[in-house]
Amino acid sequence: LLTTYIDPTTGTYWRTSGNDLSTTNELLPDFYQRTTDDATNFTNAVNFNWRPLKWLTTSADAGVNVITRQDDQLVPRGLLPVSDSTGRLFTGSGGTVGSTVNLRATGTAPLPWGFHLQLSTGANYTRTAESALETGVTGLAPGTSSVNGAEQIAYSTQNSADITSFGWYVEPDFTHDRFTITTGLRLDGSSTFGSNVSVPIFPKIGVSWLISQEPFFPFKHFFDVVRVRAAYGRAGVWPGPSDRLRLYTSSRPWEDGGFIDVTQVSTIGNSQIRPERSSEMEGGFDADFLHGQLSVGFSGYRKMRWDIT
Repeated sequence: LLTTYIDPTTGTYWRTSGNDLSTTNELLPDFYQRTTDDATNFTNAVNFNWRPLKWLTTSADAGVNVITRQDDQLVPRGLLPVSDSTGRLFTGSGGTVGSTVNLRATGTAPLPWGFHLQLSTGANYTRTAESALETGVTGLAPGTSSVNGAEQIAYSTQNSADITSFGWYVEPDFTHDRFTITTGLRLDGSSTFGSNVSVPIFPKIGVSWLISQEPFFPFKHFFDVVRVRAAYGRAGVWPGPSDRLRLYTSSRPWEDGGFIDVTQVSTIGNSQIRPERSSEMEGGFDADFLHGQLSVGFSGYRKMRWDIT
């Protein structure tokens, strides 16, 4: 809700204070401040594909994304219509650099009994580096709009994070006229893991069966296509960049007639932290009938999570 209202007939400003209204000769200080946001985004990527053999294809891609940002909130000295208008400036600057590299190779080969193999393997690398600096000052020097010469530093904080992750996977898939079997195994590591945590393994398997093409299927006259499917897999969620660290804060409270230096634990941290993991089972069917005019699908699943962060 607004806290200052204007009477258009008299030009009087009315300011709310609780449930009361009182007249005033000035607008809110927020009307006098200048806010500036400046952001730059640079994105670049390269992709490479190579087919050295008829049955083998390879690909590689890499990219980088750079974001810089500058935010300022300024009320110059002497601008507000009050005698103690010393001015204030809140400024923040930061940047994010994200880089990725992906490698992949896929080979195909025929197998006995009408099966066909497609084997894929690859690796992924990701790094995200962030940094931010925020400063707030009051009592600006006359004629300036920067932190230089300010009378008091209200606050100053600096944050940074650097997260790196690496993964490797292999995915053998077996296909047939009526069957499809998809399997996979993935290993992932991250700089956010605890120091004594082994690399987690995430398997997956899925089966699809076009049962309507089997000779024993009894409803061929009614269904055009019936496919049953089932799948199982595991996945993970990485911990935060500081979840494994024990962090401290310092302060100077007033105690026994004077200021004392105090250091306190702000985050306990967990040096044995592991990624949050989950497993999921899913099953169902898809059916087409009435010459493809109507389709029906059904799915059911059960999901479990552990090591929740």
